[in-house]
Amino acid sequence: MLKKLLVLVLSLALMLTAGGMLLAAEGDQEANSGSRTVAEDRDQEEAVQEEETTEEEEEIEAVEEEDEIEREDEEAEGFGPPSNLRKGKGQEFGRRGLSGLQNAFERVSANGSSVAQRVLSRLIEAAGDVASIAQTLGDLTDEELDELDEAAEEELEAEAEAAMEQAEEDAELAEEDKNNTMKGIGRFYKNKGNSDDAIRAFENAVQYSPKDIETYREIGELYQTQGQEGIKTFVKGKKPNFDVQPRVENGRTLVPFRALGEAFDAAIGWDQDTQTVTFEKADTVVQLSIGELTALVNGQEYQLDVPAFIDNGRTVVPLRFIMEALNANVDYLADTQMIIINE
Repeated sequence: MLKKLLVLVLSLALMLTAGGMLLAAEGDQEANSGSRTVAEDRDQEEAVQEEETTEEEEEIEAVEEEDEIEREDEEAEGFGPPSNLRKGKGQEFGRRGLSGLQNAFERVSANGSSVAQRVLSRLIEAAGDVASIAQTLGDLTDEELDELDEAAEEELEAEAEAAMEQAEEDAELAEEDKNNTMKGIGRFYKNKGNSDDAIRAFENAVQYSPKDIETYREIGELYQTQGQEGIKTFVKGKKPNFDVQPRVENGRTLVPFRALGEAFDAAIGWDQDTQTVTFEKADTVVQLSIGELTALVNGQEYQLDVPAFIDNGRTVVPLRFIMEALNANVDYLADTQMIIINE
């Protein structure tokens, strides 16, 4: 009897234990089921939010694209701001930056003419390329220049000076590009009626292209508009610093021998005892004595039309004979009285 009672107690204990374990398992299952439901709800909410964000971004991009197309259409017609004034593009413009031109553009956009807008727009688009800037300035018509207000004109002149300075200092810029830059700026100043600055720019140009006869003609015409008279001489693109002005004797131009020789990179000499001047370059030696109509070139005698002589304490010599004896090329522009000498 006692044994049956013990068996019954043990059976009840086992049943209670099994029931507790079953209840615990069901509780865990319900808890896990609840966790999965919360996670699923959170994922669904995030997906909805992401979808809404994507739609908003697409709407913003569509608006920006429409604005960009509209700006490009305006710019193509010359009325909109150039592309390198948008989105931080083209922040470098030589030494000056874009701020001055941008301010001028914004001002004329509000108050100025469409012509002025197009002019400034083209200049801003050329930012950083001095040759393009100079060409744009040089191609401006009288009508376009007349449409610019005083502040815009000052800004254009400032950009012209900055482009000229940058071209001179840029060691990597080709000589041809330097020449074209200076000529473009020279045309700009000439079209504005500023002959002084036009001459300065054109004289800079021939330093980089000393055989550019057409530019010398431009310079000569500007000299004439200023009433400059007398003979003007250029040696390898530069004007020698003559302390005595060139003069014509018996149809021959005479110039100070020292300044001429130094400009042509020739070695020069003076013998006080024999009153003889000497030019030496490469394998050629030229000798002239004061007052003598005979000259020596490598020891061989040549007859002169006019001798060397002393003028106001300076020895002057026949320019063409000396230069041709040193194998130089001499061009004479009779209409503007300009002598162009090159190797």
